[in-house]
Amino acid sequence: MLNKFKNAAPFWKGFFIVLALLLIVSVVVWVILWNYLIAYQETRPTNVMELLVEELNKDEYSNFVKYSGAGELDEGSQGDFLGKVKELVGDSEISYMKAFSADKDTNPAFSLNYGDKKLAKVVLEPSSDTISFDMHPFKIKEITEIPIMNESVKITAPSGYAVYVNDKCVSDTDKYIVEKDIVPTEIKNVPDEYLEKPTAVVYEVKDLYSVNSVTAKTSDGEDAIVADADSEGKSKKVVFGHTNAEDEYKSVAMKLAKLYSQFVTGWVGQGTILSNVLPNIQLREDLAGIQTGFYTDHKKDYFINEKAENVQIFAGNCFSCDISYTQVIEDIKTNHSFKQELPASYTFTFVQKDGKWYIADLVIR
Repeated sequence: MLNKFKNAAPFWKGFFIVLALLLIVSVVVWVILWNYLIAYQETRPTNVMELLVEELNKDEYSNFVKYSGAGELDEGSQGDFLGKVKELVGDSEISYMKAFSADKDTNPAFSLNYGDKKLAKVVLEPSSDTISFDMHPFKIKEITEIPIMNESVKITAPSGYAVYVNDKCVSDTDKYIVEKDIVPTEIKNVPDEYLEKPTAVVYEVKDLYSVNSVTAKTSDGEDAIVADADSEGKSKKVVFGHTNAEDEYKSVAMKLAKLYSQFVTGWVGQGTILSNVLPNIQLREDLAGIQTGFYTDHKKDYFINEKAENVQIFAGNCFSCDISYTQVIEDIKTNHSFKQELPASYTFTFVQKDGKWYIADLVIR
């Protein structure tokens, strides 16, 4: 055969060489195309959904729990969540269909259905993994809109603090931000000359099965204080700063707050209170316009049920504190048996100037 090829005319030699080269190129192109099609198929978002649906129909819910946010719940709550999901689905077959996505190329979305009812929305995102031809497959980004996940929480926290809901950080993305660069109410009326004002951020986290915990850390990585801002605990407030010397702040706050109340009742004079109010603020002008107090000429003036709470430190020279007490007035000039109890509740803001603490603002609560 080789001898026949050697003795063949040059035309036929060239013909067979070209034919062989074409065959080799065709095989190589076919192999490359085949591998490209396989890789392309692996990058299709429907692959992820088919795998997820297959898992769910085999009663395997680990990925569903993980990406729904229920993965941050404690073991008992996870079990309760999963039990309710399975109760919803019952014996129905789970399927999927395309859903609306504002960015369908980068974040395609699908609806998970059981029977003719919607179970959840699945949003995908490109994976960092690379397969052939520098292609990236999709992976699950999040699973939302689950009927039993209807809890939410709103959190107001200082800018720069790390905030966690059910142990998941929600402050590392703009996704949960409702409002930012908010100047806290307590320091709005403090002139800028006395304070470089810190700001706050409002976060809102929805589609939660339950709110097991809300925690925060300061910009220095220390644990921050988180308090309920409403009676139902659906709004939280992260306190600005705290210190081991908090009792000293409370002592300053209580002393100056009482002085304010004693001025209002005429126990101390205008000069005394004005010497303890920050210059160049509206409150000072308001107090300077008061000529007399109530219950003048009484012989006893004291306080009971004193409470100093919610110390917030906005800077080394500025803090606020919630103050409440009952001021007791006894023995007025026209009635020696007179006794009046005056319950009071305020939020005071204080600024330190030249080493002395001054009242900078107050709100009657």
